[in-house]
Amino acid sequence: METDANVRNAEERKAWLRKLIRQSVTFVIICGYLSVVNHFTCPYPWALWVAGAWGISVALQWTYYLLDC
Repeated sequence: METDANVRNAEERKAWLRKLIRQSVTFVIICGYLSVVNHFTCPYPWALWVAGAWGISVALQWTYYLLDC
């Protein structure tokens, strides 16, 4: 019975890792695109606000995953 729980836990962590990687790639692509748009449209670096707020969220999710909370 314990091995079933270990297998289930490993599968959940694997799914969580895939989700984190997908979110991180999305973060990099979207923030990169917004930075390019910001560069060509406005002198104020508003894209940094988006990247900062979203980046904190992604960093907290990675911390939660790595610390196995």
